[in-house]
Amino acid sequence: MYINQVILQGKIAKDIKLIEGKDSLKFCYVSIVTEETFFNKKTNQTSKNSTLHLVKCYGLTSENVSEFFKKGDLICIKGSLHRDNWEDKDGKHQSITYVKSHNNSLENISLITPCSDQETSKSYLVTAN
Repeated sequence: MYINQVILQGKIAKDIKLIEGKDSLKFCYVSIVTEETFFNKKTNQTSKNSTLHLVKCYGLTSENVSEFFKKGDLICIKGSLHRDNWEDKDGKHQSITYVKSHNNSLENISLITPCSDQETSKSYLVTAN
């Protein structure tokens, strides 16, 4: 058995735009920045490494994400890794790798509000039918 599951938690890097594609199918791309902290033994310092990830949402999920999420929000998305290949107008091979959000999961996307001096952070679920 093979498993293709991705869970990303990070900040939204840019505003989300809802797109209407073929056959009126709605989708959006979400750019998420994650950070890794590591200790460099040679320099004796802690460093951070940031990575930008592309997530594609479809249908009702894309409508909810584009409406309720904005640049700078902390988000957690569950999905699977996908790769699209095509030839551009010059005949060159192009490809893109992205995370496709799970539309059939009730817990596929959540907005995480950081804690202040209050109790704990809250999580708002955006679900798809």
